[in-house]
Amino acid sequence: MQGGDVGWREGYERARLAWPTVTLDFERFVAHAQQVGFWLGAAGADPDPANLADLFLACASGHGDRAAIEALEGQYLAAARFSLKRLDPRPEFIDDVMQDLRSKLLLPPEPRILRYGGRGPLLAWIRVAAHRIAIDGLRAIREVVGREARDPDSLEQVDFGPEVQLLRAAYREAFQEAMAVAVAALTPKDRNLLRRHLIEHMTLEEMAAPYGVHPATVARRLMVLREEIAVAVRGHLAVRHGSRGGATSLESLAQAIRSEVYLSLAPLLERTAESDGDQPSRGLPSGGQPK
Repeated sequence: MQGGDVGWREGYERARLAWPTVTLDFERFVAHAQQVGFWLGAAGADPDPANLADLFLACASGHGDRAAIEALEGQYLAAARFSLKRLDPRPEFIDDVMQDLRSKLLLPPEPRILRYGGRGPLLAWIRVAAHRIAIDGLRAIREVVGREARDPDSLEQVDFGPEVQLLRAAYREAFQEAMAVAVAALTPKDRNLLRRHLIEHMTLEEMAAPYGVHPATVARRLMVLREEIAVAVRGHLAVRHGSRGGATSLESLAQAIRSEVYLSLAPLLERTAESDGDQPSRGLPSGGQPK
């Protein structure tokens, strides 16, 4: 074992003293430390003590130890939450980011806290992760607002070249069929979210209020839905396109699909409005926390 059994054992005991209520066995800790490349000194030397306790806590948290998760929440996530105020001081925005952060760090199948390698303080590592989520959310708002500001009818005039124009003509009926299938597969809550965006032209703030979330959550969900529908339609058409002996034009076809997804949604959403009815006013939109 690199660094020597004695050195690892001493390092493990130091980490246990830092977190006496946390349960993590020696073998699991050492295996994890070596897997993430935790720096060790020369053979026979002790492990570098810097960040050793942080690595111990991260490993135990990622493996579900309740005491470790409570310590992580109280001493690290609380500090990361405070640092988010510089990006956006609104409590609902910070709540949204922190919920997303907890999910990413601690939930299976791959708790990301297990990626922490001890090469810097755990608090700084968590703050970086929180800030990335926050910036992504704010960027999603800007992208949705920017898309709304453009004339959607101009997408009809985008020239993707003669090949794509031929594909559009050949697959127009199949495209509408695929769109109907994709929209039917959505939950009523997601269809209502799209309806409020595309037909009622509500702002992100107006859409977010009934759900009790930050507009960034709604913006991210709208972007995810747009891409999910495009992927579903592309898959439907790929089967038909491939059966005709052509696969080389699928990327061009996908490009055309992305340009028309939103344009084709409104009439389908209008036809399903009565059956969907009004949805509960609280709670995240379906899939509201991005993966």
